[in-house]
Amino acid sequence: MIRSPLVWRMAWQNIAKQLRQTLLTLAAGSIGAMLITVSFLNYASVRQSGDDWIAAHLGPIDMVLEPAADNMDSFRTAELEDLLKLYLERGAPYRFLPVISRQLSVAASEQTEAGKPLLRNVQMLAFDETQARQFDPDYESDGILKDDEAYIDPQMADALGIEAGDAVWVTSADGAKRPFSVRGTPVASGLNGYLGPDGTSSGTIVVSLKAAEQLTGITKGSSALFVTNTIEQPSNVGMMKYEEQAPFKSTNVKFEAEQKLSGLDVTLMLSMVCGAAVLASFVLLRQILLMMGEARWELYGVWRAIGLSRAHIRSVFAAEALLISALGVCIGVGAGIGASFGIIRLFYGAHAEELMLLSGFRLPIEAHVPVVGIAALFAGILFFQGLVVLSAGRKAAKLNIVEALRGVPGSKRREGRKLRSLLAVAASLVMMALHVYQAWFWNTLPSGRSLLVVLLGWLAACLGAVYLALRLLSLASPMLANVMCKIRVPRVSVLLATKYPARHAGRTFTIALLFALIMMVVTFTVSLGSLIQTNSDPSRTNQTMLGYPGFAGYRTAEERDQILAAAKRNGTARELVTRMTVVEPYMLRLDAQWSQSFVPVTAELLQAGGLKLTERAPEFASDKAVWEAVRNGGDYIVLPASYRVGASESTFAAPAGRVKAGESITLRFFKGDALVAPDEKPLSQREFIVAGFAANNSDSKVQTDYLFQTTYVSPLVHEQLREYGYRWSNQHYHGFVLLGLKPKDAKEANALIEALADVGVTSVQIPYLKNAAEQLMNDQILRGFIGFTSFSALIGLIGLSVIQYRAVQERSREISMLRCVGLVRAQIGWLFLLEGAFIGVTGLLTGWLIGSSGTYGFMRILSADVRAGDEPVPIHYPADMLVPIMAILLLAAILINRGPAGKALRLAPAEAMRSVQN
Repeated sequence: MIRSPLVWRMAWQNIAKQLRQTLLTLAAGSIGAMLITVSFLNYASVRQSGDDWIAAHLGPIDMVLEPAADNMDSFRTAELEDLLKLYLERGAPYRFLPVISRQLSVAASEQTEAGKPLLRNVQMLAFDETQARQFDPDYESDGILKDDEAYIDPQMADALGIEAGDAVWVTSADGAKRPFSVRGTPVASGLNGYLGPDGTSSGTIVVSLKAAEQLTGITKGSSALFVTNTIEQPSNVGMMKYEEQAPFKSTNVKFEAEQKLSGLDVTLMLSMVCGAAVLASFVLLRQILLMMGEARWELYGVWRAIGLSRAHIRSVFAAEALLISALGVCIGVGAGIGASFGIIRLFYGAHAEELMLLSGFRLPIEAHVPVVGIAALFAGILFFQGLVVLSAGRKAAKLNIVEALRGVPGSKRREGRKLRSLLAVAASLVMMALHVYQAWFWNTLPSGRSLLVVLLGWLAACLGAVYLALRLLSLASPMLANVMCKIRVPRVSVLLATKYPARHAGRTFTIALLFALIMMVVTFTVSLGSLIQTNSDPSRTNQTMLGYPGFAGYRTAEERDQILAAAKRNGTARELVTRMTVVEPYMLRLDAQWSQSFVPVTAELLQAGGLKLTERAPEFASDKAVWEAVRNGGDYIVLPASYRVGASESTFAAPAGRVKAGESITLRFFKGDALVAPDEKPLSQREFIVAGFAANNSDSKVQTDYLFQTTYVSPLVHEQLREYGYRWSNQHYHGFVLLGLKPKDAKEANALIEALADVGVTSVQIPYLKNAAEQLMNDQILRGFIGFTSFSALIGLIGLSVIQYRAVQERSREISMLRCVGLVRAQIGWLFLLEGAFIGVTGLLTGWLIGSSGTYGFMRILSADVRAGDEPVPIHYPADMLVPIMAILLLAAILINRGPAGKALRLAPAEAMRSVQN
């Protein structure tokens, strides 16, 4: 019957008759569809922009090989020939391209004065033209470059304000400036758009091999080897090694780009925040459809009486509901597309530089709308809403003809009602008790399983808390009436306001639950965001490397000397850098699963004042005495705090054994760049006296990348153990020049980076800049998520409005009888105002309380999981943000009932007594 045009015409007529209810239903369904669309398009835009970036700036480049020796900046010619011969003879599935690559500065004029265009950290690239075409068939050029010619990418040309035929000046490794004529600006594609292994360069300039040799000082060999796979395989598969001691370190640049791309994607968090709102939207849609079926009760009774079957009624109901659902999905998807463009432009566009600092990835995110994906999304949402329609339609068709003709719903089962109520109360209390235990007393490390258990217990407690709160509201109505009488609220209005919701417990529970879920998610989002902000606050975390706010990495002694000379020669650097020293950490493998970084304690490190202890041996009177004892040689050692007996358990890596300060420890040293067999003998071992345990004296990312589990020894011991040292594949630097400057002055930090880049030093890093950008982005993300969750509160407000308007329709005769027995208009108005307010306020307060306790449980588990040597993150309840949100939602939940209350007051007693429910 649903295929009949008559059914659909009837559906349209019913929709038109109930215009207000239809609009509210459309709003309820469209909000969920809009939030799903925003999440999907955010994911699609980040992924498509990332794929476009990889195609433009990596193209066929899958891996980059660099010399294995950490004090060499290039492959020697003979070494390179042997390497290529080895792979070619064995038929390896690779193509190779030797290149000379460096980051240099490029200017539009010889004098880099203020206001003149200048780009720092430009990726200079040089290679053989014939080999390049074999490596990348799509490589674009119009012939072999002369030694004074260059190609630059179009974005770089726009930034410098130049075009083909103009000149640019390139700063060489020794600080000299050399002019090049721009031969062309080919579109970035693979080699023409390469931005370095980390993707952070500001542009690409391609020069001849001879020019590159003069700019870099590399006269024999290549600085790197580009590799592309000739067979299809996952990007995380590393370079095949045919020798145990491979003469190269490989970087899977394409895989690392994909990983960084994942770091920019906030879809998971966005989906989690929107999940409760989407669930609430579906629940509300079902409730509205059930109420729509109840509104047609007498009509369906007449149809059944004249011979229509229940299947016919389900068809008519489904047609009307599907039309409303389809319209709602169309509106929601359309609004989601529009909102996505604004959100992507606001978030990814306005904060592009901060995102680059955070991810180490210069990736412009643009909005993309995949037509096939949107169509599939539309069909998926409509499918799930169709399931809701079928569920509501089955219930609408299950009616008793006689009772329907009388205009009253079928009587509900009353037998066993008291027992069911007691069981529901008991189950709610059990769920609440379990939640309290998990939130306040359960001690566990964060994992997918433990957090899932807490989440499920949290949701169950929300259901139980809403049920108990509504029961208590009904039981406490006399007490509540006594209290509200004191503020001149009619007592009869308070008593009656709790009776009707109790008669329709299902819809009352649904709307209160919607408010509770939304407030719970708002509380969780605000509280967790506050925790993240506190944890990433630069003012409470270490922003240095071993006490020095800045550092510049070097691969060779020549690069080290260049950095030191540049810092002394450049006027800006001389003014900003207060002290300098050099440190060359390395890794030592102590067993099959464990390696840690070793650093020498020097006078310069101690003068900086950045080396701290968490505990020292009893024989030392001060921390200074500990560091001096280690520096002066002997067998003293300062271990990372993870070695300390009693160190708290966490998910961070930790050694197998524990010791106390003052005890002896024997460290065994194994071959670092190979797997260690269980029965393998160490290359050497040495006994030390533990002088103390070190705090985390460097920025968190610096520790992860360069100074993992920092161990401090004397310079003499450090030199003796150097032969067993090695470096991880991501540790590209042989050592670091540490730079002393004001640690938290972003203006001076940027000025130093620019000044040193002008003289060829492009490896300067200042942790504070990145962490400050992270703090800014966390703040923006938090505000955005709070906006999303607060916006989803509209779902609850719409639901409350619908059931209150429906209540006025259902009780028109009852209202007239109340007027006839003496209740005045003010009492009727208070009745409907309080009735809706009680439902909304109960849900909001319950969601706030359960949200606060559940959030505390999550935060307690997460904040306790810290790296050894770090202080647990203090749990701060963000009342300054939650109270205003709570106040606004409470006020909205109260004021939304003025409309239904006004409609009830407009009913004339005589007219209402004669009316029939619509």
